[in-house]
Formats: sequence, C-alpha cells, structure tokens
Amino acid sequence: MNTINFQTRLPKSYDNSSNEKEHFFLTQNGQERKILLHDYTEMYQNPGLYEHICYQHLDYQSPRMLSAFLIEQVVRTKQAVAELKMLELAAGSGLTAREFVASGVKSITGIDNNSAAAEAAKRESAGIYEDYYVEDLTRIKPETEQSLKNKSFNCLICCSALPALPADVFVNALNLIRPNAWMAFNVLKDIWEDTGSAGFVNLHPWVNNHEIFEIREQRFFRRRYTTYGRPLEDVAIVGIKKNPDVIEVS
Repeated sequence: MNTINFQTRLPKSYDNSSNEKEHFFLTQNGQERKILLHDYTEMYQNPGLYEHICYQHLDYQSPRMLSAFLIEQVVRTKQAVAELKMLELAAGSGLTAREFVASGVKSITGIDNNSAAAEAAKRESAGIYEDYYVEDLTRIKPETEQSLKNKSFNCLICCSALPALPADVFVNALNLIRPNAWMAFNVLKDIWEDTGSAGFVNLHPWVNNHEIFEIREQRFFRRRYTTYGRPLEDVAIVGIKKNPDVIEVS
C-alpha cells in the first residue's frame, strides 16, 4: 500500500463561462500546485494520487460497475468467469483490473501508451496483470501484435477511455481478440446519445454494424462527480465481437 505524502483539495467554485479544465490542488512539502485531472503522466508519477483523487474526492464508480455488469452477463450464459482471457485497453494503474480479479478473472493483459501508467500498475497493482504492454496501437510493432494475438483473448475491456482514444486504436484492439469474444466499455451518456459528428456512433461506426458487434445489454449509471461537483452520467455496454475477419478503420 502506498504511503500518502500529500494533501489534495478541489476547487471551491467554477465559472461555467471560463471553460476551465477539470483540476485539483496538490500540496507536497509545503508547496501547493494545480494539477489537471487528465494529466495522467503527472498523476501516475505520484504514488497513490490517481486512486486517491478518483475514490476519495470524485466517487469514481466505473471500474466497479463495468466489472459487475460484464461478470453478470458472463455468468448468465453459464460461462466460467475464470475462463476469461482479458485484454484491457488503456489499462492505466490497474483500478479496473483489480475489480475483475476480485470477481474471479485469472488472466488480464494490460496495454497503455503511457509508460507512467505501466510503472503505476507495477507499483500499485502488483500481481494483477499477466502482462502489461506500453504500446501505441496506431503503430503497433509487429512482434507485439503477434504476441498479443497468440494469447487468444476472448474478452476486451476499456474503462472510461472511449471515445477519447482515436478510432483506429479501438479497431486495432478489436482485431486482437477472437470471434465471439466479450466486449465491455463505458461512454458518457451525452456522447453515446449524440447523433452528430461528435457522437460515439459517428466516431465508432462498428458499434452499429451487426456483422461486427452485437450489443447484449446496456446500463446507465453515474461515472463520477467532476472536480466541480457535477455528476457525470455514463452508459455501460456489454456485447460480443461477431466478425472473424480483420476489421478496417472507417
């Protein structure tokens, strides 16, 4: 367990007209500084900081909810949870993987393009991942791609990182898992329901292609609170990859 050697506080107020990015204040060694919430390198380089902010300040629910929702669907089909071989995209420091391991999953491989995330996972989620790759899936090394395909994943998970990831990252991840593999991810409700150019379906058209993906169930929940105290509503999606062929980026 990490020894907390810092103090944190959230902003006292928020001016809606300022377009201020979510942030908090970190005090270490008597010095206070502003940290952007989505500056993941900064967050992960401070042991325990990301988890502390997520759980102590923002009431972050996504890892627990996504894990429980997928496990529920797997059990419903009478498949053994221990038979899941998961690939976790944008794995971060391992908050989500810990939930799945606690639910009985035995094999999780993480991948993230941030080396600080890998170091944080090694430090804060020791023994959780079977393997952890620091890799940009938009230009994955052939040897890494083959190594991942050899693992024969039957499940792909991505917690709270879509649609921030480029579309080809998720498509390339789809090509690393087997046909009929489980898929679980969560998206902000507003983005999921947006039918315009910034909406999820426009950015990820495979989600409505029944030859590629079959939605089994979806569920709405509160992801977390913002650093300004506003609730963020999500939808969790659980489905099955259908197409056995290589899927092209649209």
